[in-house]
Amino acid sequence: MDPILSTAISFAISYVANCLPVPTKDLDGRLEACYHRALDRWNVSQDTKESAKDDMTKHLVGLKEIITHTSRGRHPKECELLRLWAEEILIDSDCNQFILAHQNEIMQIEMRKGFLKVEDVIEAINRQKEELDKISQKIQQLLNRGVQYATTYWEKWATGAKDLKLGYDIVLSGRKEASEEILTACHTPKFVSIESSSLSDAFAFSVATIMKESPEDVSRTLIIENAETYREFLNEKTSLLIITNVQENPNYAVSKGHSVILCGTPADKSSYAGKITLPTVNRDGFRSALEVCGFDSNTISNLIIETKRESALLRRTLGINHEKEAWLKPEYNRYYIPAFLLGSWDETRNGDKQIVESLAGMDYTEFDKGLQILLNSDESPLLKVGSVWQVSSPKLFISRIQREISNDTIDHLKECVDWVLEDDDPEVIAKRDATDMRFWQDKHLYSGHLRTGLLQSITIMAVVMEAQGISTGWIDTYIASKLKDFTLERFLSNRNNLQWIAESSPSSFLTYLEDDIKAGMPILSKVFEVKHSEYSIAGSEIYYSELLFCLEQLAWDIRYLQRVTAILLEFCRFPNDSNYSNRPSASLYSIYRFMLSQTLATFSQRLGILHSLSERYPIEISEICYKLLDGIKQTVFMPTSHFRWRYSDQIKSPTYISPIPATDVNDVTKLLLSIIEMNSENICKLIDLVTNDYMDSSHSMIMSVFTENDEKMKGNEVIVERLRKKINHHIRCKTATWAIKGERLAQLQELLARIESDDVVIRNKHYFAEYLVKDGLEDLNKDFKEQIKESRIFRKNILENIIASKGWNAIWTMPSCVGNTDGLAEAIVELSGDSKLYDVFELYSKKMLDNKFVRKYFRTLFCDFGKEKYLQYINELKAISENNIGIILYSPDVIPEISTIVDTLPGSLQKEYWENVGLWGLTVDNVVYAIERLRGVGRYAEIFSLIYQNEFRAFINSTLWLEVLIECFDNGKLNVLLQESYYISEILKCVQLPNEAVAKGKLLLLELAMYDYLKHYLNNSEFHLIRLVNTEPEMMMELVQLAFLEDEGYREERELTETERRNKLELARLAWNFFYHYHDVPGTQPDGTIDGLFLKDYLIKLQQIAQMCHRIGVLPVVIGRILGNMPEKEDYPSDLMCEIVEYFNDDGIDNEIGCCVSNRRGMSSRSPYSGGDIERSHIDTFKKYRDRALTRSPRLTKVFEKEIKSYEHLATIEDERGKLADLNY
Repeated sequence: MDPILSTAISFAISYVANCLPVPTKDLDGRLEACYHRALDRWNVSQDTKESAKDDMTKHLVGLKEIITHTSRGRHPKECELLRLWAEEILIDSDCNQFILAHQNEIMQIEMRKGFLKVEDVIEAINRQKEELDKISQKIQQLLNRGVQYATTYWEKWATGAKDLKLGYDIVLSGRKEASEEILTACHTPKFVSIESSSLSDAFAFSVATIMKESPEDVSRTLIIENAETYREFLNEKTSLLIITNVQENPNYAVSKGHSVILCGTPADKSSYAGKITLPTVNRDGFRSALEVCGFDSNTISNLIIETKRESALLRRTLGINHEKEAWLKPEYNRYYIPAFLLGSWDETRNGDKQIVESLAGMDYTEFDKGLQILLNSDESPLLKVGSVWQVSSPKLFISRIQREISNDTIDHLKECVDWVLEDDDPEVIAKRDATDMRFWQDKHLYSGHLRTGLLQSITIMAVVMEAQGISTGWIDTYIASKLKDFTLERFLSNRNNLQWIAESSPSSFLTYLEDDIKAGMPILSKVFEVKHSEYSIAGSEIYYSELLFCLEQLAWDIRYLQRVTAILLEFCRFPNDSNYSNRPSASLYSIYRFMLSQTLATFSQRLGILHSLSERYPIEISEICYKLLDGIKQTVFMPTSHFRWRYSDQIKSPTYISPIPATDVNDVTKLLLSIIEMNSENICKLIDLVTNDYMDSSHSMIMSVFTENDEKMKGNEVIVERLRKKINHHIRCKTATWAIKGERLAQLQELLARIESDDVVIRNKHYFAEYLVKDGLEDLNKDFKEQIKESRIFRKNILENIIASKGWNAIWTMPSCVGNTDGLAEAIVELSGDSKLYDVFELYSKKMLDNKFVRKYFRTLFCDFGKEKYLQYINELKAISENNIGIILYSPDVIPEISTIVDTLPGSLQKEYWENVGLWGLTVDNVVYAIERLRGVGRYAEIFSLIYQNEFRAFINSTLWLEVLIECFDNGKLNVLLQESYYISEILKCVQLPNEAVAKGKLLLLELAMYDYLKHYLNNSEFHLIRLVNTEPEMMMELVQLAFLEDEGYREERELTETERRNKLELARLAWNFFYHYHDVPGTQPDGTIDGLFLKDYLIKLQQIAQMCHRIGVLPVVIGRILGNMPEKEDYPSDLMCEIVEYFNDDGIDNEIGCCVSNRRGMSSRSPYSGGDIERSHIDTFKKYRDRALTRSPRLTKVFEKEIKSYEHLATIEDERGKLADLNY
């Protein structure tokens, strides 16, 4: 600090500390006021400020130490307070004037005490007068000559209205490396050059870094923006931290012991070595910093988009900075007005440049010169990412120039918008209707950036004009006229920008939709058609999402809510068999739901709209009411779409969700009950509602409706079952807090009793709905066997009641109407033992009982009465009717004694037996026998399962395994092989490739046909086919012949039959698929090394065979694929690879190698903002490979150079895409 200033403050400190006996307390009061102002600025908790409020005198000594730079051992936070106090004293004019006014009185006191002679007093008075004059002058100079202290600068920079105070992280987040450079300058004299998009951002970043990370250095930090003052301070003996924009030799300042942080913008065009360009502030850090300021999530999201996370734009948007921008000059308006109205464009698109020239009224080259001036100015309003130009804050700047826009400019703007709206995609209908997979080109003349930019500008103009009270009539008229020309093609071509059209003129947009509805929806009906495609990720495609987003946006405004609701209700009538949750009904639910309704309308307003439309749309509104009530307990809420610019200040993120008033629930229930059609489906929905605990207040209303409709509900099995399940669910979970109990439950049980069928079978069939009884049993946590036993006994009692009422004939009707016949069969055996054996057999013989029930019945007899008794049943029933005995034979699993009987029966019964019998009873003694019988009926899946089982594998000859495989394949059972691919893979691991040519060929063909399935279970070395391809070039060529046509001049012209053509195409597909997934290198040893001599010999033979087979044309692809498969180890590309590539000297081989090494990188998944980091990692790898190949293989060097250039191009594309995404979302 300047010595004169130190003297002045020391005088004040001495006064307050009673070292100078001036008998007035005015200065005491002024210093205390300065102290309290410093407390307000102190960055500590409120409690700490309160505790220090009355400690001014205690801190006086520390203040003097701070002023004289002799402070030792004080906490940084105390130093910060003292420094703030000193600054307040310096800028307090009353303190300075008081010192000047009392100087004579001070001198007289000293004289009376005999300390001074008269001439000394006169001399001292004059000297002090001069010094105090210098103090006053110095203070004024510091304030007028561009010098500020760090804390003062930050206070002015960060403080807004209504206690808004920006935190340090608003400029620091994501800029750690730059901060570290500044912190280094805090500890040793150093020059640091900082460049940012705005000078204020660079200054604020530098100040924030020091104040947050190095508070002990704040007191010696000065912000200087005046060259003369900068030079003056260089001679200070105290080491200073100078933050400046003065571009003078920084080395001199460093030599004088100071650190200089030079702040600049691209316009400065400085060329200092090591200049640090500040990156855009980190998204998450920027968001967190705004959260600390008290902004809600929605507001923060808007600020992120509007300001592009630029602090200069943020301060203007928040009203902190009102200074005029440097570029906002009349001579530049011919550039910035067109640029702001264009919003965004791509200068590589000729169509975009033509529109730019039209709106700007000048050649693009000339316009670009003006753009460069704006781009390089401080706080530039423009951004450029690659070839894409954007306005950094469209709403801020369009609102700034609104009154400068002439009528001629508006006419030109409308003409430009005409062009982009009429730029239809000629293939948009074909794209919508396509069912095959195709790669479509963008045939728009204008880029998406320009289309969005122009329409967004129209929208912003409308919003700004409304806010300023200016009529938007010309915009409404213009949008309405353009919408009248919308065909289906134009609608679909512009669907990505519908939101701007709707936001610019909501009423015109709604009128357009209403007019189309009145005309029978010639366009909208097509828009809502669901298009199914096997190539769609979701199985179907929809084209109405953007339209729903527009309506969701409009629904926020109560002025449009009724019209929006009516339109959405119309759309609910369209059939929709897609699997998308994005539907008109879902939009309505979100808009009208009780909690976090996606509209600014109140509940009473929303309810009133539903009431007013209920007569026109009773079915749709009853469905909405049901969803509202059913979703009361929903805890996850998805927001709907918001307007980009409208109502952004009104839509806030919720911090608290109020409970739903019971009156609101009752009101919606009343509306639902007044319009709902009482059919089975709707009654079931009401049952779902009334059995939920949160519907307590509406319980009596719904029960009254049920009472009125008793007769309609009586005996309706769907309704009865729904009610029964709900009641039983609550009974089983009676200890749960949500379970219905007491009177409510009793009323539901009474209702069930009233509406149940009078037929005893129908009334009790629900006890046979599942294998175990769930209804009526209290404890469902018992051992499974106990549950089975309990269920059988319970059901036996039910059957007794039915028999008592309607006799046994009623029992035999039950298999056709109960859900689980197994439980019925067991209950009948539990009730009657084997006494109904003959009745069941007779009814089955007459086809009056189904197979499943009868099979379970006889299996239960076998389990309950044993094998000997069951063999007796067989003999007895066989004597009655041998033709129907099959089911009796196969109902148990394979039993040797029964199998022996089967072998004596006619072939048809043997076939029936082995087609149906279960295999759980097989043992090692009869498994081979069973396999032979199963082969006879084609049960290959079960055979493969048996072969796989460890207990049987050792007893089944591998020759039999191979025979079964080939037999299954020969019999056309490929689907069975594919379904059992895991078992097949296990079998293939154990069988040897047969020597016999036909069997060998069939096994190889089987592996080829199943390759896509088997590759998930087998290693390449376990494939017989791959092992053969890797050792015999002849085998490789056989696959090449299947996959590729002969060379030109050698192709067959023979006419093929349809069967031959299909077979040839299928074999070609299989061979190509195998070749596409082939990643081996012939000659690879078990340890991963490659036998070079073998590989070279293999490739040379392959070349010779290709010549004979007329496949020379495709040979480079094959050899290139093999060489491209070579593993990328430490020595890649190996000497062997380099040698072979140079030996063949073929561009086709080189190209295929490049494809292989590129494809090996596969697809990538990344953050939308990460840019080309992945590509740059690949570039580093390829550079390493290129350097290794440089002296050994010119061809491979060229391959890797090509890949490097390709990935550099991709990295640039991804960088630009990531940057745009980062700025706009």
